[in-house]
Amino acid sequence: MKPYNIIYSKRRSIQITVSGDNEITVRCPFYTSKSRIERFLNDKQDWIDKIISRNFQRQQKDNEVLNFKAVYVDGNQIPLILGEKNLITPTCVYLKKIEDIQKQFIKCFSKSFLDEVNFISENTGLVPLSVKVRNYKSRWGCCDFKGNIYFNYKLFMLPLNLREYVIIHELCHLKHHNHSSAFWCLVESYLPNCKSLRKELNNYDFLTKLY
Repeated sequence: MKPYNIIYSKRRSIQITVSGDNEITVRCPFYTSKSRIERFLNDKQDWIDKIISRNFQRQQKDNEVLNFKAVYVDGNQIPLILGEKNLITPTCVYLKKIEDIQKQFIKCFSKSFLDEVNFISENTGLVPLSVKVRNYKSRWGCCDFKGNIYFNYKLFMLPLNLREYVIIHELCHLKHHNHSSAFWCLVESYLPNCKSLRKELNNYDFLTKLY
């Protein structure tokens, strides 16, 4: 059996997730026995193997990105050249070192992204108190109880439709600060295909940890 993490919480059922880098996490109720968890894992083994296989195929596709020879911009892979200068062009990203990527991406893409957020906000009527761009290692964005929204700069790497999904997702948290059925109904009212977009977004989760 492959290694896995266990997260206990006040929940009623057991859930398994497999991250983009094949990290297996089991979420289960407090006091769930190890034997019950392993039986559940055995029952889901075919599904786990399927996800791991899909991740392997994705890793092959993203091999250049994972080895810092290419980078995603708007969902397209373009060459990444390290060691020369800090410059982003339509056909190539130049960085002195990979750690400069955050500063350069925010410099080049934050204005157009914030314009995109404002456009969607005006069209949905969901208006945040403020919008800021930051660096997160495990999420694409968050909304606090005051109405401030923070987006991961790595959103600039995503295809437009997935970026739109994340923006609308966070804007809907202005109405519902949870992931209740009411929240998902609101998201779906703006994006009827939100479930498929959410699944597609999982293919890019590795980017949040890569930089």
